[in-house]
Amino acid sequence: MMRNALAVLIAVCIAVSSAATSDETESINAYIAAAHERIFKQFNVLVLGDLSVAKAAFRGAIAVQGKAELADFDVGSDLGCDKDFRAVTVGKTLNARMGSVNGGYTVVGRGSKVHHSVSMKCSNRVEQYDSVHNGDVEFSEVRRSVLREAAEMCVSTPTGTVESANETLRFVPGEKGFSCYTFFKVSTDDLRLVQRWEYAGDDYYRNIVIVVSGLRSEFRDLRMHGFNPRRTLIVFCAVYGSFELYNAKVQASVLAPTASITTMDSIVNGSLIIGALRGSLATLNVPYVTC
Repeated sequence: MMRNALAVLIAVCIAVSSAATSDETESINAYIAAAHERIFKQFNVLVLGDLSVAKAAFRGAIAVQGKAELADFDVGSDLGCDKDFRAVTVGKTLNARMGSVNGGYTVVGRGSKVHHSVSMKCSNRVEQYDSVHNGDVEFSEVRRSVLREAAEMCVSTPTGTVESANETLRFVPGEKGFSCYTFFKVSTDDLRLVQRWEYAGDDYYRNIVIVVSGLRSEFRDLRMHGFNPRRTLIVFCAVYGSFELYNAKVQASVLAPTASITTMDSIVNGSLIIGALRGSLATLNVPYVTC
């Protein structure tokens, strides 16, 4: 499956890159399908591999294609109590202890263990995951969709510039054109020792896409200023890249469908679509929206 996903990602990158003539640049940048917006609205966190977190709070719904380990956790505090809403979906085994599930019911794979210390505050309903019979989460379809969209964004032409000085990255928008998106591109080399990102634009309702290339990077004590978290998206392009967030506060949603992300005492004011997740983390249920 992962080899197929890699092949799809590479093929789409080549196809889009070869089509990107100068006359088509802005139209390519302007076109981003709405599927990732729908997925972000449906899930606060979507992991296409395994998840292992302790001391975690996810205010919206979560879905994990692989295995999941949860300890000292809270899921769905923003959802309200809807007994017909799925708050937690795990395709394989779930091991959970010392936590709470709010706002809906739970679907897990065979062999899962939910300790009695886990409080099901809205519904005690726990179903066995079956992508055919009980699923509105078809992980293979979701994977294909987000891989395609990530590939499109990763070969887009930047329309804004990034300035670096004094451990700060300053994101300066260019001409608006007819597209309501501004694309920025940075590499992991640009991110070393940077603790502050600043958006220099004055259009709070414009969509910002920050495309990150490179296999590995650490974000220590990162702070983002001037970004609208509902309209800011960070896209990690590396296939099977590895990224760390330490005491970081991210004002954006993150699209990294093949990357492994490790977190420590960090906050994401947005949603996540990622390859794998481990560590300690809090996410605020701020759905990403497109213009």
